[in-house]
Amino acid sequence: MPLKIRCPHCRKVLLADAQYAGQDKACPKCGKVFNIPVPISDRNIADSAPSASVVSPCPHCGYDVAPGTSFCKKCMRGLADGKRIPLSHRLQLVSVRNWTLAALIVVAVPFLGVVGYTIYRDRFARADEPLTPFVPVTPREVASSKWAQQLFQAASRQERADAVNQLNQMGPRAVTDLLAALEASVRTTGADRRQQRRNQTAAIRFLGAFGGGQCKLSLAETNWPVQLHEEVVLARGLLGDHDVLDDLCQLWLDHTRASTFLDEAIRAAGAESASVSVHALRRAHERSRRIERALRGFKRAAFERIAAGYWESWAWLGQSRDDIFAAKLFEMAKPPEDRDMDVSEAVDDLRAARDTLETVTREGPDAVKPVAAVLLANLAPQYRTALNRMKATLARALRDADPVNQQRLTWALASITARQFGAITGDDSPALVRHADVVAALKWIRESRIAQPEPLQTHEGSYLGPPTTMRRVVTVKRQAERDLLARISIDWQTARNVADEWLDLEIGCTPRVRALLNPSQRSPNYPALMGAMIIVAESNATSWREPFTIWRQAGDQPAWVRSLAYTVLAALDAQRGDPIGSWPAELILPKPDAGPGRGDFARVIAAGGAALVERLALNRPLSLSPAAHAELVVAARQALERKPAP
Repeated sequence: MPLKIRCPHCRKVLLADAQYAGQDKACPKCGKVFNIPVPISDRNIADSAPSASVVSPCPHCGYDVAPGTSFCKKCMRGLADGKRIPLSHRLQLVSVRNWTLAALIVVAVPFLGVVGYTIYRDRFARADEPLTPFVPVTPREVASSKWAQQLFQAASRQERADAVNQLNQMGPRAVTDLLAALEASVRTTGADRRQQRRNQTAAIRFLGAFGGGQCKLSLAETNWPVQLHEEVVLARGLLGDHDVLDDLCQLWLDHTRASTFLDEAIRAAGAESASVSVHALRRAHERSRRIERALRGFKRAAFERIAAGYWESWAWLGQSRDDIFAAKLFEMAKPPEDRDMDVSEAVDDLRAARDTLETVTREGPDAVKPVAAVLLANLAPQYRTALNRMKATLARALRDADPVNQQRLTWALASITARQFGAITGDDSPALVRHADVVAALKWIRESRIAQPEPLQTHEGSYLGPPTTMRRVVTVKRQAERDLLARISIDWQTARNVADEWLDLEIGCTPRVRALLNPSQRSPNYPALMGAMIIVAESNATSWREPFTIWRQAGDQPAWVRSLAYTVLAALDAQRGDPIGSWPAELILPKPDAGPGRGDFARVIAAGGAALVERLALNRPLSLSPAAHAELVVAARQALERKPAP
């Protein structure tokens, strides 16, 4: 059986056959000779022999040494010659634990020395040193007047931004100087009024952020221009001036309605108008957020005032069942928003909105109570207990409210409970609620034991029904437009006459004209198309290039359609002062009685002005004979002479 042994010199673990036990052999790694120990089980040792007979003492230090070992682990000397074993061999015999302890000692000793010296220096060595006397430094005077003057002298956006940035660093210390400079600027008129108004607007916004009571009083007493009225109201609102609360609420309603209209208009127009309208929509939302920030300082008082506009929002153009207004109103019931809020803070905001709505339902005006209940039911329906309390509050207020508010309360109860009272449900309009519906709601209240109201005293004629349209007012131009559009598609001559009448009445380029120019038409009415092109060219509608660009490339249309669109594009570019391109190189006139005549093309060319007519005179298209080219130039000059002076 092989023996597992360790070289006493290099500590290499080796395997040796049992037959070599007790013999001297060389280590295959280090080459040094050592005696292979005999296994204890093979030794002829009596059971009663003491354990001391197994080991022998070191002749140098007396430490017990195992049989077959060539050196003593304690004194590190060879048993045969008494010499110390080499240093490299001794280092190999050091255990990992000892190496770790040594390393820790090496690191700890300098560290403890530094710490000890630091404590000694701070506690004892400097104990007797005198303290440095404190010498106060007079703060440097802030040159806020300089930056206030620079703000009102700014001639560009960058200069204005630099001045505002410096003022923001000074904060409230710059309010007095800036207010004085603003009042002086209002009394004078600058060379560039637009930049002056922008500078004044920046100053008012700064005062709204950093001003105090004196600033609020000055803003209220100064006679401001009409252009700055809205900014002044916002600044005073941010400073907590209750005198502007009604104006702020009206601003919020106006901007909410405007942004709602713009949202719906962009959604209806699609991607074509998105690039143009997104900037305006962003500015509208930014202004609405500033107004909301000013209103939040007035808390419940502001909410009750703007909530009264909920019923009006049903009639807004583009407002779909009051959902847009309701969402904005619900956000106003929350505390001021924090962009970095976590989930728990968002839940706290919802609870705060719930508490505000419940308080308004319980203590607010009759016109606002149902609004608060409907907002919570639609936007936070998880608060069932609060909704039940609000439902009971509405039920108790129903009988004694005036007829208009009875309609609203009945509709709100139907919306919250998902019930039908008489003929009314939550899907109907509050204006549709009648006397019988209110009676049915009171009956349900009594049967449900929510309250025990007395019989209704209001009679049927007290309730206002929904408004009905009896007459529609149409302007003279709109009536003329309708009549002319009915005739423009009859024939070529009628289309020319309609174009003349249209231009004489100065109706302009309306959406109905753009519908005639819709390039998606596969079989357009060609007289109407020609008339619309003439109207656009002579109306100087330079922003209407898009449909003509498509008609210019319409390969499935007659050549005269592409050629007339080509000429209209040249006329629009000439009116705007842009390069005309290759016109009239590809100009093609239709055959007689096959479309528009030379006179129609001449009108469009004359609409581009004298420069376009002279360009035609100097450049003959290859498709025209010299005679036809000369006739077209004469017709264009005659049309130019007939064109009224601008």
